Amino acid sequence: MLEIQYDYPSCRFNHTIKIRTGHMLHPESPAVDPLSCALHALTLRCQNLKKVVMLGAIIISPDVFWPAHDCNRGDDNATDSPIWPSMEEYSVSMNIVTPTGGCYYRRDPNGICPVWLDSAEFHPLLRAISRAVRRMPKIRKFVVELEPGCSCQYIVGVVAAGPGMSVAHRPTMMKDGTDVRRWYVFVGSETEWGPSNVEGDIRAMWDEWVGPAGIARVVVYPTKRRRV
Repeated sequence: MLEIQYDYPSCRFNHTIKIRTGHMLHPESPAVDPLSCALHALTLRCQNLKKVVMLGAIIISPDVFWPAHDCNRGDDNATDSPIWPSMEEYSVSMNIVTPTGGCYYRRDPNGICPVWLDSAEFHPLLRAISRAVRRMPKIRKFVVELEPGCSCQYIVGVVAAGPGMSVAHRPTMMKDGTDVRRWYVFVGSETEWGPSNVEGDIRAMWDEWVGPAGIARVVVYPTKRRRV
């Protein structure tokens, strides 16, 4: 088991934070996030690793799941050998701030909290997660959560669950199809992101993973905006 606890409370829920790129990114290659790439490499080296847990306000990029240079190589397919042959559980609580100083959310101009999902940041994350899960043949449950900190109504969660695994995500609990594979993306209605925003290649990876009998869908739970 690999467990990482990262605590950076000063910026966890602050979408206006400006991270010095020289501190978080590779000095000779600003597009490279060394922490995420190192964590990715570590999980690959441990071929018998069964469980990964990353807790706290960890500032990571999609590279922790699938490095960007691999995403663009063009030879990814389902017949390739699995990368994580033993992985059964993978859970990550991510900071809403990215290593480049960006944010997965955009702020509502009429409020204080960052509440609208930024597709330009969120889609690469979804794509990297989808690629990684497809290479975990024994995965039972994979969870990634983003939380702006304002209220549970803005939490975003990505959950891939195997047969027999429960799918609980604030503020809802899914009880359908527990005997099949399921892939859910949970978003609050105030995030202004829904099923129509899912790009075709990402949807195809979800459908492939769950199989013909499985369930893959975006769950938009109703919310009532709360000004803070």
